[in-house]
Amino acid sequence: MHSAQPHIFEFHWQIKSHPRRRRLSLVVTPSGNVEIRVPVSCPDDVALAFLKENEGWVKRQLSNVTPTLVTESRWFGESITREHLKSMMTSVGFSNEIEFRKHILDQYVSQFIAQYWPTMTHWCRDTPRWSYRNMVSRWGSCSADGRIRFALKLSEVSPELVEYVVLHELCHLKELNHSSAYWHEVEIRMPDWRLRRRALR
Repeated sequence: MHSAQPHIFEFHWQIKSHPRRRRLSLVVTPSGNVEIRVPVSCPDDVALAFLKENEGWVKRQLSNVTPTLVTESRWFGESITREHLKSMMTSVGFSNEIEFRKHILDQYVSQFIAQYWPTMTHWCRDTPRWSYRNMVSRWGSCSADGRIRFALKLSEVSPELVEYVVLHELCHLKELNHSSAYWHEVEIRMPDWRLRRRALR
């Protein structure tokens, strides 16, 4: 879902904007999160160029971060304790966290595909096929043969963002690019897609 040949960082990053901010800055939190803090009007590509320019500094800061015991987990946009997650897994008969996340994520994905697919059947009659992968730098992908793959890490973001990714990949079944025609298909179905895409980053 990024532009062609993007620069791939070896760490997770997040863009955070604030209406009173006037300059760009980078922050590496004690937990090892990299935040690009920007003014509200700052384009994403400018923020990422700033991060790339300072990538060496970020890596040096990350090398000083002391790993801590993870006691919480992200679960569809919420922060929950590991104990709570294990309790949910046990209640429905799952012992493997990845399989449990995939199971719940598939319920959301199936729901959103059922919601949008009726508006797309004139593109092709075959119901789309999808699967899940442990992708780090992408949220989803769509191949030329119509196979859609979703990142398992979608189980960490809110359902509204999962919905955006599902729609994003479905629209690639008609336009396997990011042309104006492609974004038109996204916009007529989700007018606030820009806000959701920014939240993903």
